[in-house]
Amino acid sequence: MAQSFSTLLHSLRKAAVWLPALVAALSIPAEALHAQDFERIAPKLPEGRTDRPKLPGGPDGPSGPASDATLIPSLKGLVLVANAKEVAKKGKTVNGLVIAPELPILERPTFRLVVDKYLGQPVSQKSLQELVRGIILYYRDNNRPVVDVIVPEQDITKGTIQLLVIEAKRGDIKVEGNKWTSSTAVEQAIRIKPGGVIDSGRLLADLNWLNNNPFRQVDLVYTPGDQLGETDLVLRVKDRFPLRVYGGYEDSGNALTGDNRWLLGFNYGDLFCLGHQLNYQFTFNDDTALYRAHSGSYVIPLPWRHTMTFFGSFSETGGDVDEPFELEGVSWQVSARYNIPLTPIGGYSHDLNLGYDFKQTNNNLTFGGEQVFDTYTDVDQFVFGYTGSLSDRFGRTVIGAEVYYSPGNLTDNNTDPDFMSQRFKAHADYAYAKFSLDRSTKLPWDFSHSLRVVGQIASGNLLSSEQLGFGGYSSIRGYEEREVNGDEGFIMNNEIRTPAFSVGQMLGFKEAQDSIQFLAFWDYGMSANRDIDTDLGEKRLYFLSSVGPGVRFNYSQYLSVRFDFGWQLMDTDISDGRRSERAHVGVVLSY
Repeated sequence: MAQSFSTLLHSLRKAAVWLPALVAALSIPAEALHAQDFERIAPKLPEGRTDRPKLPGGPDGPSGPASDATLIPSLKGLVLVANAKEVAKKGKTVNGLVIAPELPILERPTFRLVVDKYLGQPVSQKSLQELVRGIILYYRDNNRPVVDVIVPEQDITKGTIQLLVIEAKRGDIKVEGNKWTSSTAVEQAIRIKPGGVIDSGRLLADLNWLNNNPFRQVDLVYTPGDQLGETDLVLRVKDRFPLRVYGGYEDSGNALTGDNRWLLGFNYGDLFCLGHQLNYQFTFNDDTALYRAHSGSYVIPLPWRHTMTFFGSFSETGGDVDEPFELEGVSWQVSARYNIPLTPIGGYSHDLNLGYDFKQTNNNLTFGGEQVFDTYTDVDQFVFGYTGSLSDRFGRTVIGAEVYYSPGNLTDNNTDPDFMSQRFKAHADYAYAKFSLDRSTKLPWDFSHSLRVVGQIASGNLLSSEQLGFGGYSSIRGYEEREVNGDEGFIMNNEIRTPAFSVGQMLGFKEAQDSIQFLAFWDYGMSANRDIDTDLGEKRLYFLSSVGPGVRFNYSQYLSVRFDFGWQLMDTDISDGRRSERAHVGVVLSY
């Protein structure tokens, strides 16, 4: 066990050396940091909303032209009250700032920055209007989006002004537009109780939670309530029947198991009427003897706003080899992830992930290898992850990190001899970490730039299921799938995308729901192996790079097509040499 912990510490120390290089080029969506072999055959999920829900803005206060004429020569006192009955119409005489106990948010030191510049200064209609707007914006910056500041009738000749501050309280909740989603379920997702203060932080978290289900989209508007100071919340829902059935094609195989991959699957988004999501996919080659796989996932949104996810797969793999030889491999996996959202920091949202993977295999056929082994090997590893995202006026940034740790000797085939039978100097106790950063940036004329990179470091040699794969649509385009595997390394994808447009609408069909977008990419990767077996011709470092065009086409939620063509800029000397460029195609037809 001491060796296991020293392995982990060695890996983390090494991370400090790699981290500067990784930060410069790390970016793949954190959601993709699932177990590496599962994500290749994971069920295709329906696309949910692509933007983050936003809260509507409350009133900004008085606007329009206002007089500069002086009302009083000096503002000696400012009184802020929460009840109209507390306003003295004959005026008050105070020095400085007086805040009613019902307005604790104004007791914060930062509020003095708003009002101090008005105290002791002449007051005009214009400056008074600016003061009122400043108070409203202060509330908004402190998660109080709906507040009204009123200048009631009063005598101000004594130099004191009284302002009535009305913080909006929650009135009724109304759900509109929902066809398949329960109104009660939507209402119960809003945690602000009737009469409670409208807190934009909690309200936005509730909206994000409702929008986690890809079969619905929920937005919010404010409307005046029946009582003074009340605001009703109107939740506008766009949903669809929570079952999606799909089929598709990808050329994501390899020469040994066949390039073609056909897909059949389904997604159900409201299991037990609790919003649970069940997903399944069957993936197979034209000749199912070469490749067939089942994969599935089950997502459980928990009442306390955490999420539990179970996922797994089972695959049987053959090999296109000459008789009398046969290759028959079996691999399977079961995994779990527990997601814990953390308290947002301003506009920065982040969460923790805890998990466990169990995998068993006797081959490396789907990872670019050509071997079926005499024994099975078990992978037992614990996962600790962190993701965070932040939007700005130029785009959105997502960061992520996951640490995988295996102490070894947890199951029968989770031993050093078992690991060494499949990989030179591989050990059952190991640690590796993946770091990620994903950045999308808006460009002039509605173009956009996308940077995606993932990097990995490891304590030692890993089995192929845990190595970073290089080559294929999801990594370095223009190369064969998993042409190179590395214990460590990084992959960088740069894309410039045109604005999406509708051909149908250009032809005059105003209701057309098609969308097409073109792109140009540059992919680059470096693969590194920890300990190499020179007798097998292994190399420590490999470099891959490619450029090319691509296109994305969608028709509503029914059809999605992707096409990329990559030209290799560097040769790995690993593939069979049949091509120095390649296309990558994917089609999904759903209903």
